Amino acid sequence: PWHSLGLTWAIATCTLIGICIFSIVYPMRILPDIADMAPMVDHGGRRAYLVQSCVFLARELIIADGFSRVKPEDNARQLEMLLDILQREHEAVRLGDDLGIAVGADLRFESHNQVMYEPGC
Repeated sequence: PWHSLGLTWAIATCTLIGICIFSIVYPMRILPDIADMAPMVDHGGRRAYLVQSCVFLARELIIADGFSRVKPEDNARQLEMLLDILQREHEAVRLGDDLGIAVGADLRFESHNQVMYEPGC
């Protein structure tokens, strides 16, 4: 029968090896796009935390009713520090070359630029 022929097994083995090679080589084309994905998502989430912290400290500075346990000078100093960190995080996510992100979203993802910088967005 055909299933016991050497030619059948040779064709099946070559097909299997070809599929294995294809399953490794084909995804390699998107590897540069996903290489910085983990630090980019991490720092993106950190930006959200930093924005919330800045809003909280700015609100405390605006209210300044004396009920806070922190002096307004300390709040202002901490707000300035958080704004500096936020700016560095934002530039790293956008432009890369900092904080473990080699290439930023502005230079890598055209869809990001369409959402962020097109008129009407």
